[in-house]
Amino acid sequence: MITDGYDSRQKFLSGVGARGLEQVGKLRIDAHLRDFYQGIKRSGPSRLQTYDKVNWDDRSCVEHFVTENDDIALYQQVLNHVQFQYTLQVVLGTDTKHNRRYGVITETAA
Repeated sequence: MITDGYDSRQKFLSGVGARGLEQVGKLRIDAHLRDFYQGIKRSGPSRLQTYDKVNWDDRSCVEHFVTENDDIALYQQVLNHVQFQYTLQVVLGTDTKHNRRYGVITETAA
């Protein structure tokens, strides 16, 4: 199901997921996303770290897609949305000519 940014809300996403569908839609660029922690597991009685901050400036941990247009770069990563409490496959589109970024949910990876 393809929607605009207005429909990228928790109630709508849970309804789409309940019907067995996937949503493609736009996210706000300042959406509160977090990455899954891949670092060293520490020992001891404390709880293990599950999430880490997303750093879009460090492109080493995201998958890069080659496009036909040299002015557009696409980066993909599976992230967790804090407010929606969903795991999402997110694509970040970057317009290198105008230095703009666009965040898009490609599917619910729950």
